[in-house]
Amino acid sequence: MVEISNWTKAGVIVGVLAIVTTLSGIFIFSPYLVEQQTKDYIKIQWTQAQIFENSKDYESAIEVYNNLLLKISKERFPFEYGQTELFLGVNYAKLSPLKNKEKNLINSINCYNEALTTLDVNKFPLVYAQTQGCIGDSYQELSTIRNSKNNLENSINAYNSALFIFKKTETPIAYGQCKYKIGISYQKLAKIENNSANMEISRKSYLEAL
Repeated sequence: MVEISNWTKAGVIVGVLAIVTTLSGIFIFSPYLVEQQTKDYIKIQWTQAQIFENSKDYESAIEVYNNLLLKISKERFPFEYGQTELFLGVNYAKLSPLKNKEKNLINSINCYNEALTTLDVNKFPLVYAQTQGCIGDSYQELSTIRNSKNNLENSINAYNSALFIFKKTETPIAYGQCKYKIGISYQKLAKIENNSANMEISRKSYLEAL
């Protein structure tokens, strides 16, 4: 009978331990790897959709984003889910002047509101504010089609929500843009109501934007 030396036994034990440690590492880190692979896949899809968007093929971009949303867990990937909804809303808004203006503006607002369900203001403040600004833009444009007074008021509320985050000293360009757009909404509202108070607010908003 062949006798196994103590050194051989020790080598076998070390080898087994190394295999067990390696396998344990795979099981420990595999959820992380799956998460990273998912995020990489999402970024690839974003890039593809943005290529369509840059070529003004908004319908193809919308298709990519909608298909992607079917594969993203809202709970596991809240930022990616919200960002995708935001991108989707932007493409609906860009499509609106080309076809089905009212329907696509409403689609854009619905996407933006869905984005806000995961883009928590405390965790993602700048993207939250950007989304509120987009809501304001779509409501302002929708006011040219129907319910002018109500939609202009909605646009003002959205811009003001964005201004909770966009500050004059920290984000001056975004702050100025919001103030400018608020000025536009108040100016349009003043014409509907023939209201000098709204016109004055509009004037002050323009000056603040400057």
